[in-house]
Amino acid sequence: MLTVPPTVVIGMLFILNTPSPSISIPADSVPVSDHLNHFHRDTTLNHFFKEPLSLRKQGELLVISDATNFQYAFPRARYQSSHHHLVADSTGQLIAVFPHTDGRDSIVARIIAHACDEIQFDPPGKEIDQTRIMFDRGRGFFAFDKGRRDFLLPEEYNKHYEINEENYATSWKLIPSNEIDEVEAYAGEYNIRVDPTRVVLYSKPGIIHHFVFDKKRNRIRFHVSGTTTKEFTIYALYPVGKKFVLLGKLNIISCPPISKEVVLIPVNNTPIDTGQVRSTLQEIYGSIGVNWKVTKAGNLSYPGTMKLLTTATAGETFTNEMQNLLRYYGAQCAPFQLNTNYIFIMKASGAGRNGFRTVSGFSLPRKPFSFLFTSEFPERFVPVAIAQELGVSAFGLLHNYKGIYKKTWHARRTTNLMDYIGGKELWKWQWEIIRAAAESKGN
Repeated sequence: MLTVPPTVVIGMLFILNTPSPSISIPADSVPVSDHLNHFHRDTTLNHFFKEPLSLRKQGELLVISDATNFQYAFPRARYQSSHHHLVADSTGQLIAVFPHTDGRDSIVARIIAHACDEIQFDPPGKEIDQTRIMFDRGRGFFAFDKGRRDFLLPEEYNKHYEINEENYATSWKLIPSNEIDEVEAYAGEYNIRVDPTRVVLYSKPGIIHHFVFDKKRNRIRFHVSGTTTKEFTIYALYPVGKKFVLLGKLNIISCPPISKEVVLIPVNNTPIDTGQVRSTLQEIYGSIGVNWKVTKAGNLSYPGTMKLLTTATAGETFTNEMQNLLRYYGAQCAPFQLNTNYIFIMKASGAGRNGFRTVSGFSLPRKPFSFLFTSEFPERFVPVAIAQELGVSAFGLLHNYKGIYKKTWHARRTTNLMDYIGGKELWKWQWEIIRAAAESKGN
């Protein structure tokens, strides 16, 4: 039986002095798997873990101990391969081992969720002065989207985001099905009458997500595990009398990870830092569960013209000069492989200085070839430019002036990858485009 904490006063917050409803763990007759079967986990144990938990290294093992001195050991190599380990116990608790988030070189074991009876809740009322619980990426690695409206036309935007009465969009979080990640929550208004420590984070069919309250920052921090369910929602509930009211929610997308491959081809000894490209792609695409294998081909000594953009194609076809380069590579080096992207790295084609169209790269949607002209922009932007070209060539992400995008918005002002100013974020509707493209090719 979990009882919501008693009334407390934190700083200048005025806390509701109301009875607290209780949340019960399911009876023994309810299989734990009915509540946790959609959550990724490594092991299920016939034991009830009682806090506090501790974790220690013992040779090649990691050992979790609880208040009853029960010990569970597993190989350190299993943790090191995924940087987390998840255990479900006999009462429906989900115990996670993961890196400590305070920057120390250590790992911790913590109960991150437990099964409970289904909770009924009401919409918010006057009792809490329109307070809302908002969610944020915090220290989490995987992608987070608060529903910015910079790009999409209104009718397209409304397909992806739920807008509440305060005109806020419900946030989205992406977590690959085999991962866990940290999320933050906070009260979205000042002068509120809500105690953050009494918030209940709940998801159906009956899961309570445990959290740590950061008093200094007045924020809730919690970990969420990926699931086999494509989408689910975490509800921020608050006890008022003998009922719960809804203060906010976070939508989760959880899908299997995707593996992709890209080959970088330096033309006429154009330099490229493969390691930096690899780490940048992991930062950008790894955050949505897309893992790129990056390889560098040998130098291509190309005797043909480097002016690949002397003829305009309106971005719909490769120029004759590009096709000549592709044929030369295929004949002289190696045949192109299916499900692999190729990026030719070269100096500028002369397009800007010789009166032709000024570009830094060229790709066609869902076509596996890209051309990047590295002397058209600062070297530090090259890895991000490669990520942008892959967004077009591998997944069909559109440029910001086409299709579902707004036609009149002011470009170069957001942190989105496709805004072409060095931003690295991808947003919920782009996750869906990428997932659909990957699934259509059987990834």
